Amino acid sequence: MRNTGSIGASLAVLFATTACLSSRYAFPSATELGVTGRFSERELDDLDEGRTLAAIECAGCHRMTWPGEYRPEQWPRIIEDMGRRGGFSEEEVHQLTFYYQTVSAVRWGAPTAR
Repeated sequence: MRNTGSIGASLAVLFATTACLSSRYAFPSATELGVTGRFSERELDDLDEGRTLAAIECAGCHRMTWPGEYRPEQWPRIIEDMGRRGGFSEEEVHQLTFYYQTVSAVRWGAPTAR
């Protein structure tokens, strides 16, 4: 007879760990971040565009780099460097930077980027 109690406990730990990891390793929308009331329509559009660029363009060249991997103040230099390599426009670099800084700020509990 198997000990189903220990299996259940193991599954509970696994699910709890996955939930913690998923909050750091995600590309949330502005709505999911809970920042919709803090930004103008233009800024919300930039967040959406930055999210799309991250998911499609950035991930097309290298592994996904999650916004929560770095602190908000680290993202501008990283994205400017990658933007040059990837041939991104100035606007795309702005959108990516704004998105990554905003998500990172929420994840790290820092003031939200603007």
